[in-house]
Amino acid sequence: MTPQEHVTSRLISAGATPDEALQYLAVWEVVPYEDGGELLGVGLINGTEFHWLTLPGFKVDRPKLREYLRPLIEREGMLTTRLAHADTANRRFNRLFGFKHSWSDDK
Repeated sequence: MTPQEHVTSRLISAGATPDEALQYLAVWEVVPYEDGGELLGVGLINGTEFHWLTLPGFKVDRPKLREYLRPLIEREGMLTTRLAHADTANRRFNRLFGFKHSWSDDK
């Protein structure tokens, strides 16, 4: 499966129609994360906003993740991401990437 197909499949399983998934992908750059030639994750970037999709077999390796993000940060100047205020699991995961809490529109 291609990185785009993984994202489309995940969007459809979350309730999007195939057309909505394609419209979503039209404005996001898909950036594969591979290790040893194996696709383990997919980054989605639109301007400075970044989102992440993990695939089976993904294990957190901070130095490799930071190396993956480095060219994106250099190109955009910074990266941001969003998550629900109560989503503590993804908050911890985002910290592994090096993201820090900057503001909240949930309160």
